[in-house]
Amino acid sequence: GNDAITLTASAGGILGRVADHKTLVFGDDNGADGSDSYFKLTSSNTPAFEKIEIKNNIGDQVDAIKLLAVTGGITIDAGGGDAAGDDVVIVGKNFKVDAAGDLIATSFSGTMVTSSMSPAINEPLTISTTTDNAAGDDHITLNSVDNVNINGDIIKLDAADDILLDADGDEINMKFGGAAGWLSFSND
Repeated sequence: GNDAITLTASAGGILGRVADHKTLVFGDDNGADGSDSYFKLTSSNTPAFEKIEIKNNIGDQVDAIKLLAVTGGITIDAGGGDAAGDDVVIVGKNFKVDAAGDLIATSFSGTMVTSSMSPAINEPLTISTTTDNAAGDDHITLNSVDNVNINGDIIKLDAADDILLDADGDEINMKFGGAAGWLSFSND
């Protein structure tokens, strides 16, 4: 239209600056309400108020905000991660990371390494494979250079075929505690 503005730098760059405590906004024109989708730089000489915000207020598709690196990577560096406030927080329906560093997802696929996995309160923790490969390479493996401890009120081993206990240390020990305890084997 007649009020359109085009900034073109064919050989050099374009520099935009604002004073401290002012904002620089690139966004749509939403009348009196300002912009509902924008890139905003809030400048300040106070660290707590210096911010950059990218917002899409009404887009409802999975790519409403999209970061695309065709041949390279994308790096998110929160201050080097060496201070208490250097957190990366992701909030989503099926995947999120909170400020404590806890990762929560509906499911995981592929290799995952963690020192701790905890379900939500009153929810089970399920580790399973989603394939049925006749070659037998869709198993679950628990490896440790030390001990593997499984603790619970009731521990149940239930297999459609065989359960194998293989101890290279030559001993398999089974014990129970308490005078009323008992050990039972059956083919039921």
